Amino acid sequence: MKDQILVFKNGERVITKLQEVFEGEGETRRGVCLLMSDPYILELVEVSNPDNPTQDLQVKFSKWNPFCIDRQFRIPYDTVLAIGEADPGLAQAYSAKVEVIESREAELTTPPQAPVDGTPNADQQRADIEAAIKGLGVTTEVDSSVGA
Repeated sequence: MKDQILVFKNGERVITKLQEVFEGEGETRRGVCLLMSDPYILELVEVSNPDNPTQDLQVKFSKWNPFCIDRQFRIPYDTVLAIGEADPGLAQAYSAKVEVIESREAELTTPPQAPVDGTPNADQQRADIEAAIKGLGVTTEVDSSVGA
């Protein structure tokens, strides 16, 4: 999946990882719609840079649908005016932005690890975990042999 720039009929420019969704097999296979992954609106904003007066514009990335937790969107063909490959520098900046979002999501979904004996605050971590578990009404013991 390459980074593509879509120009919508409403003038919006979006950078995204783009795929085509198909229905059927063989000769009956036909395109249904486009699938955008991690779409971001591209905007040019003016900047004042006294160190480099020739640099007067900068690209701004904004989440395409900021009110939605989804990262993939199906869009009909007839909403798109043009599709093109992203400039390598812009594609690199976009990929870096998506990686940051993915790492944040991974941090939020990764369960906390049990403390390892020998860490400076292992006892406090165990106490915090036990207090949190008791607050949920669950009774369990933290295995102190983990990592030993």
